[in-house]
Amino acid sequence: MHHDYSNDCISPVAFVAIGATMVGSITFTKKKGDYVRKGDEFGYFSFGGSTVICVFEKDSIKIDKDLLENSARSLETLVAVGMTLGVSKKKHPEVGLPNLDKCVLQA
Repeated sequence: MHHDYSNDCISPVAFVAIGATMVGSITFTKKKGDYVRKGDEFGYFSFGGSTVICVFEKDSIKIDKDLLENSARSLETLVAVGMTLGVSKKKHPEVGLPNLDKCVLQA
């Protein structure tokens, strides 16, 4: 997969899909060179659950507290699609409101 890292808010991420016992196959819906955006389908596991490993640039992610606490106690953490696992530590550009001082509405 490929992502445009010219945006200072994004760091490279390594993604590894792991098929555990009772997983018939891993089907990727993206090909080498495809662009991937947040929320895009990447692929899916067939017949049963499995896991993925994401490797981030050192100190680029603030991992959620529950994951850190459970990991320290060697506990598995159940996650579901859409759950937050961590957030980028990189500064995001301020997105302010547009200046409407000179805006003219026409009928």
